Amino acid sequence: MRTYIKSLSHAILVFFFLLQSCGGGKQQNDYVVIDKFPVSVELDTIRTIRPDGVVGLLSLAKAGDYFVGELFKQNHCFQLFDSLLNPIAPFARKGRGPEEYYAPTYMGQYEQTGNANYIWILDRALSQFMKINLNTVIETQTVPYETMYEFTGKDNMHLRSLFYINDKLLLGTLDDQECKVVSYNPTDKKKTEYANFMEFPYNQIDDIHGLSQNMCALKPDKSRMASVFFYLPQIDLYDSTGTRYLSIFHEQMLPPKKADQSLDTEFYLQVCATDKYVYALMQAKQEREKCRVQVYDWNGAPKAELIINPASNFCVSNDGNYLYAIYFDTEKETITQYDMRNIL
Repeated sequence: MRTYIKSLSHAILVFFFLLQSCGGGKQQNDYVVIDKFPVSVELDTIRTIRPDGVVGLLSLAKAGDYFVGELFKQNHCFQLFDSLLNPIAPFARKGRGPEEYYAPTYMGQYEQTGNANYIWILDRALSQFMKINLNTVIETQTVPYETMYEFTGKDNMHLRSLFYINDKLLLGTLDDQECKVVSYNPTDKKKTEYANFMEFPYNQIDDIHGLSQNMCALKPDKSRMASVFFYLPQIDLYDSTGTRYLSIFHEQMLPPKKADQSLDTEFYLQVCATDKYVYALMQAKQEREKCRVQVYDWNGAPKAELIINPASNFCVSNDGNYLYAIYFDTEKETITQYDMRNIL
């Protein structure tokens, strides 16, 4: 049976005005500090999977009728699973030759057209953003792209994340010092960068990029994007144009200049999204300690705190009924499926 741990009270939303350097002294009311959730739930485990023949599984994400996992130090970059998490085949061979990939990442954006399942992957090293048909991967054991955007030459951009919104709009984050959100129009080549909510002061932080690196997730209907920073207890919510409309802070609003990677500060490791909710994995204070996945709606309201076994990565089913978590281990990776039905 599920164990429901009642919170002392419902979530406390603390809205207040902010005077700070990055705002130029201007008052702000577009953020919220959350210190409690309406309910805290230890999720029931449905099953634990040790996929045969799969080594180096770093991450897992839904891809229509399939799951795609990223691999660490293997000949291929990805592992394809069926809907029951049975391994199908590795794909995207590492290299710089035809149909080879150097440093690709899959951030969970997929499309389904009829029986076809497509995913978008970003090769950060080659500055290429590609749409791939997974059905072709299965049938031919090759990985040809059907659409590709390149950001080299005069269109050069070093990207950390990227999502396809429509033919005239791509949205993501740069892989530079501050990892700002960027929108790009492939038609007129217009690029727009958006300042972070709080500045990363160059004269006070030795390793800005270590703090500013982020993980992003796109709402499936492509109307919103969520982003979390490494070493900061902060979730930023953006609309599809790249405009930030809300920042969520866990327990405290921690400016980057006060963050210290060596201290025991809680922060988010990863973020996932469904059409209803944003799910953020909180770093455990101690290794192999229980982890928490915090759930918010797209307006920033806290919905639940989900407690799971130690995890380094997770994803959520399309319908929001199941959570899948990975604990990366050098000996053997495991995937744990949890039950979220009737919780949210």
